[in-house]
Amino acid sequence: MLSRGGGDLTMLDANGLVTKLLGLLHVAPVDPQDLDQDMSQRSASVITLLVSLCRGSSELAAKLLEENVLGAVESVLEWVGEDKTALALMRLVDLVLTLVFRGLKAPHPRDPKFLGEDA
Repeated sequence: MLSRGGGDLTMLDANGLVTKLLGLLHVAPVDPQDLDQDMSQRSASVITLLVSLCRGSSELAAKLLEENVLGAVESVLEWVGEDKTALALMRLVDLVLTLVFRGLKAPHPRDPKFLGEDA
């Protein structure tokens, strides 16, 4: 069981949790008029969970930078509907910037993973 202070969060990513959470953020409404409050709340919750996981584990933080986090942020920015979602997204961007400036390596902009292409 995970405890608040000493649990190993990397075991949560054994089946690709970070990748799946980012994938949930790539799902955008077909028509921005169809944006419902439920989708906006779900996205805010997913973003908050990602931020919490990455703050608790440097391995998960490194994994976040290896995935297409930029594509997920851009996807949410296209349809962001509520202030709560926008604030959660700002926390995610803040985390990514903090990780990069602390020295965690993000993919090079020409890297296919960075561009969201399959390698």
